[in-house]
Amino acid sequence: MHFLPVFKFVRNGIFASGSTLFLALLPTQSLGADPVAETPYIAVGADEIQALAVLEKHCARCHQAGKLENGRAKPAKNFGNILHLDQLLADSSRTKPGNADGSRIFQMLVNNEMPYDVYQEANFEKPSPTKDEVALLRKWLDGANSKGSASCLTGELEDSYVLIAKDIGTLADHEREGARYISLANLALNCGSPAELEAYRQGTIKLLNSLSTSSDPLIVTPVDADKTLLRFNLKGGRKVAAAPGE
Repeated sequence: MHFLPVFKFVRNGIFASGSTLFLALLPTQSLGADPVAETPYIAVGADEIQALAVLEKHCARCHQAGKLENGRAKPAKNFGNILHLDQLLADSSRTKPGNADGSRIFQMLVNNEMPYDVYQEANFEKPSPTKDEVALLRKWLDGANSKGSASCLTGELEDSYVLIAKDIGTLADHEREGARYISLANLALNCGSPAELEAYRQGTIKLLNSLSTSSDPLIVTPVDADKTLLRFNLKGGRKVAAAPGE
């Protein structure tokens, strides 16, 4: 499998550049997060307490299991843990800690797409957040950096190309020719939880094996301490199917 340069190979959310493959996987809900959260979340600090109050007032009636209103049997869009701020910050498809404007859940509020029952079900008897309440959510999200979410990696990840260069230098000549790398750094930097990242690693291994023409298991080796850069070898006794047109 030869990876095309300049991100020309795009399939199933997989982007390849040179000999490095980047996975752009966007979960619709945080893996391992139970939408029916039984234990109430305890907010800590003024920003969290104020944000939680806004979410409970305007969002819990549609998106918090155990607090649904108007005869709703299931959380809207299967999203039922909005009052669990730790899970919300760990869900990179909904929030970007430290970046309110980059957080989908915030954008849906400011663009009048939420609350769900008001703008999706035309129940205009229900209240919408005021400008002051939206400002409180912005303050909370902008202040929720990596230290505010236990799921975000602390510090910066080393550049993938630097790691590859270092790793290549440790390989024997016969190992270098078929060496290929897959980076999950984008998922880690988007505050994927350890459970999510492990699921992505296992999914990556299954994906590679599904592309293989051999029944022998492919050996995938983490290169960095955070296990966000994975190495495998095309000449390790098996071949991986080439991309279309290669």
